Amino acid sequence: MKTEWILDTIYPGIESEAYQNDIDHLKDIIGKLNIFANETIENESSLKDKLETYLRLMQDYSLTARKLMGYNSLRTSINTGDVQATKQMDVLDTILNESVMASTKISAWLAKQPFEEVDSELVREHLFVLSEIKDQVKYQLSENEEMIIAMMKQTGSTSFARLKDELIAGHTVEYNGQILPLTMILNKAYD
Repeated sequence: MKTEWILDTIYPGIESEAYQNDIDHLKDIIGKLNIFANETIENESSLKDKLETYLRLMQDYSLTARKLMGYNSLRTSINTGDVQATKQMDVLDTILNESVMASTKISAWLAKQPFEEVDSELVREHLFVLSEIKDQVKYQLSENEEMIIAMMKQTGSTSFARLKDELIAGHTVEYNGQILPLTMILNKAYD
């Protein structure tokens, strides 16, 4: 039994214009996050404007990155030999690493802000997320150390997890008289 995902509603393919546009859009968002971290948090604009700008950037960043990563993840979950999708996961990891220093700097800045007092619907909707960032800052390393860890994850733990997933996805086992993918058997552990 071969399963296929129909992913055309997400992207027609990695080489498609829609996919490439989202890659470019993600790079643009990361550029804006870097500008925000290096310039905007220091300028004279109001805290409300800064927080709303940051939250909109992060919403866009999150949606675009998740769509791109999800698409490639779905491709590799069915076909572990999908070299194109596997390569794109590495490309996306490299692109996303460009936001680590900005994220570290913005998190440190956010931890010092009284965002709970800001009169903004958008900020109120994200108070939980902002509070979580504030709480996590105490575990954050310096910008350079966070960048080193992000680069190590790209070639270390992230790559190992991907390799494990590829190995598991390619195996089948007999279960109750049926030959099933190992991933289905592992899912039964939580059923």
